[in-house]
Order: sequence, then structure tokens, then C-alpha cells
Amino acid sequence: MGRGCSRDGNVGPLGVCIMRRATLFRTTITSAFLLLVFLVLGNSQTAQAQTPLPACQQELGLDLVFPSPQYNEDDTIFWINQSENSLWRSQDNGETWLQVFKFTSSPLYPAKIEQFQMTPHSADRGLTLYLGVNDIFHRQYHLYRSEQTGDGWEERVASCSSFDDDCISYSLRAAGQTPILFQPRWWMYGWSPLPFGVARSDDGGMTWQMVWEETHVWKVAVSPDYDNDQTLWATLMSNSPTLGTAFILSRDGGATWQAAGQGMCDDMFLYSDFVVSPGYTRNGALLMGLYQNSLFQSKDGGLTWQAIFPRGTTAVCDSSLTELGRYYPRFAPGYPDDPTIYVAATRAGLYASYDDGQSWRRLTVSGTVFSLEVAAQAEASTIEVAGASEPVSDAMAAVNSSTLLHQVFLPRVGAPGSPTPVRPYSLFMRAYVAGTIDAYMYRSDDGGATWQCMEKPQVRRRTYLPLLTKE
Repeated sequence: MGRGCSRDGNVGPLGVCIMRRATLFRTTITSAFLLLVFLVLGNSQTAQAQTPLPACQQELGLDLVFPSPQYNEDDTIFWINQSENSLWRSQDNGETWLQVFKFTSSPLYPAKIEQFQMTPHSADRGLTLYLGVNDIFHRQYHLYRSEQTGDGWEERVASCSSFDDDCISYSLRAAGQTPILFQPRWWMYGWSPLPFGVARSDDGGMTWQMVWEETHVWKVAVSPDYDNDQTLWATLMSNSPTLGTAFILSRDGGATWQAAGQGMCDDMFLYSDFVVSPGYTRNGALLMGLYQNSLFQSKDGGLTWQAIFPRGTTAVCDSSLTELGRYYPRFAPGYPDDPTIYVAATRAGLYASYDDGQSWRRLTVSGTVFSLEVAAQAEASTIEVAGASEPVSDAMAAVNSSTLLHQVFLPRVGAPGSPTPVRPYSLFMRAYVAGTIDAYMYRSDDGGATWQCMEKPQVRRRTYLPLLTKE
């Protein structure tokens, strides 16, 4: 008793009492400082894990950018200006632009470019292009074809109609080096002069034949080796009466079909998007993004599927992930040697997986994403990739494949503070800046690590109606 300090500090040795109080004061200040430093560092590390998209000078509305299928060789990019119904082409990686297509329409009821496809030539670096234009004012749908990468056009037979939105925008698909096209159709308002299903053209759009007529069809996808395997897939708007599923597969160009899609959500393909791996012949990989639901992956050509994104505890096939919206999945051009997968969730930003869907990280601060295209880096790109960092894997619990058929998991961002791995890919994305309603076009030439604004083409302008040739 009496050995401690009293309230007035007079009990016990005065020096000891003062030293104890000074030590306590310093400890408190040091602890508070360290806590503040920890919080600041923690916040900065979290910020480093995602890249905020820059605010650009020019709001772009509904414009779209498509890199050439041989972008790494020809440095060619196409820009669709929706408000002007025009197609621009750059052959120097976006440095200069040339307008190669313009459709003049009524200002009250403007026409709309709704389809665009490219097929590379086997003998040179040229491209065959297809454009679908819906002229609402004249109630006409036009299909144009160019065999000179956009220099000169000829009109073909329309694959869609203007009487009903019977073709989903940008759903036309070209197959291999041959002039084969596939166009899925549905009747949004219940009637159209054209039959619903899947239409096929063997002559570059001059004539069309139906290869599927049982149900309305949302999308089709074509094998990158179609010339040899003649494989394609289709998502239906309802289960096939004969096959009992809404996901079907053909290995003979649409002549016959078989049931596929085990583990998928039947009857939920509205606003879905699916793509085929560039290395499909090696591993049979496909990706399917279901609206407000999950990203699915198949490794056997579409026969069976499992959910790989997001990760959490929400059950698959209940459409409860409204915060994510629509998915735009994309394989990296180096897949499967580089097991990188990108997926843009329209309401949550851009995500990437560097380990084939086992773990995920968000690359951009959340904001609405409207489109995403990924290409192997162009020759003109200046990004240094020699020092690219290795993929950073997430710490996540292992989930067996049987569970993945019944569970999906809320997004989990990669390790805080770790930089985004650099990849030799060019990404083109139209998105809102987080917290705004201003849409801009962005590009990244390092696989999503950094982003820059793309300005609308304005130079070397050449405006003309499509050059039509008679056959």
C-alpha cells in the first residue's frame, strides 16, 4: 500500500511516478500512430488492387470497338459509331482512322448498325466484313459484305427483318475461312416475316436456309476450327421438345443436333453471353455468363458445366445476383497456355482470373461495363512485358466439383496491395466511370493493369454510302 502514485502524484518516489505516466503517454501516442499508419497502408493497398478508370473528355454513348481477329499482325481496329451509323477503320493501332462505311437515314427514325462480323483471309492479311443495318424508317433490314477489309461493299440478302426485333444485336456469326454464316432468330413481339430458329448461309449471305426451327434462339457460337470440325452451339429461349434442353450442340454444321449443357440453368439464357476458347481443339473449353446469375465453364465441348464465378453461398439458377447484372466473359488469346479469363460484370466492373477460374480479382473500381473485347497485343503496342509479374492467386477455400454444380460464390478480390499482373493483351472496354452516368471508351495494352481513354475517330474522314456491286 502506498507504493503506487496517488491522484496528485505525491505517494511513492516522484521520479518513478512521472516516468510511469510519461511511459504510458508515449505508449498511447505510439499505439495510436501505428494504428493510423496501419489504416492508411491498408487503405492504400486495397486501392492498389484495383485501378480507377480515368475520366475522359468525350462521352461516347453507344459506340463499340472491335479489334481484328489477327490484331497482333495487322494492327487493325474497327470503331462503330452508333449515332452516325458509320464504321471506322484504323490500320495503325488507333493512331489514325478512315471512315469506310456510312448509312444515311432519317434523323427522326435513324437506322442502326446491329450486326458486325470479321473473317480473316488465309492467303493475305485482309478481312471479309459483314454489316447488318436496321433501317427502321423504311422498314428494311440490310446486310452488306466487303472482301477488302471495308474498301467497297456489296449488299446481300437480309438475315433479319425490321418488322420485329427478331435478331439480337451482334449475334451474326461467321464460320472459319469459308463464306458460311449463322444467324439466330426469335420473335420478340410474337410475329416476324422470317422464321425463328437458326438460319445458315453457305454463300456469304446470298441465300439462307433454316437448320433449327423447333424453338426461338438467343445466341450461337462457332468453333474456331469450324473448317475441320463443323461444330457450333446454340442457346434456346425454351427447352427443345425433342431434345429436352435449352442448350444444344451440332457437329455437322447444323444438319443434326444433340442435347448438351448438363449442370447449366435451363431456360435462363435471356441476356446470356458465351464464347469458345481459342484453344478449343486442345481442351474443349467454353464460357457462359448468365444474366444476374453465374459464370459457367465447360471443358468437354459444352456437354457438362460448372459455375466458376462469383464465389460465395448463393445458389445457382435463382437469378439473385442483381448487383452483378450481365456478364461478358472472354478467354485470353493465349489460353490455355496462359489460363487467364476476363469477365465484365455490367454493374460491378472488370474481373480477371489467372488460374482458369479458381480465384478472381477485380481489375477496375466498380462501374457499369457495356462491352469488352480482348486481343493479342498488336505489333505497334509499346508496352514492356518482359518484366511481367507472375499471377497472384487468392487465398480461397477449395470447393469440389460436385458442390460447384449447386453453389456460386460472391466475388473475392485478390491479395490487397499486389499489383495487377501485366499480360501481353489489349483490352477494349466501354464503361461508366464509377458514380457517374458518363460512358467512355477505354483501352489497356497491358492486360488490364493500366487504362487510357480512346477518343472518337475524327481524322481522314471519308463519308459515302456503301458501294454496292451486282453479281
